[in-house]
Amino acid sequence: MSIFPGHYTGGATHIHVLTHNANNTTELANGTISGLLSTHPSHIGRLFFDQDLISQVDSLSLYTTDTQKLTTNANDDILAGEAADIDPFKKYVLLGEDVSNGIFAWISVAIDPTAGRELSPTAYYTSDGGFENEN
Repeated sequence: MSIFPGHYTGGATHIHVLTHNANNTTELANGTISGLLSTHPSHIGRLFFDQDLISQVDSLSLYTTDTQKLTTNANDDILAGEAADIDPFKKYVLLGEDVSNGIFAWISVAIDPTAGRELSPTAYYTSDGGFENEN
């Protein structure tokens, strides 16, 4: 990841993770996946950041202009549910004196490649542009 995520209304700062079994998908020339809406992904999840790190990033000029309300980790019900079973927080180190010099973050994730989850995205993108999913 090269850019730290901004505020996400109703949820703590996080990154979405969606994995597909390579045997059930085809990567197209433009880097998209064929059959995205008909394929059952093996994992759908979120990766979260330590609240102290989020607060440090939010003090940077690029993030102080974010008009969406910040939902803290303590106020995210989905995070609370995930944290009851796993550690969804990325580990990190600062790449200099402070957060403005960069962050190196990592996490290990185990995924069952035989699992199949239901997926109903709110929107999708095709060669004709982006569209809302009517389902």
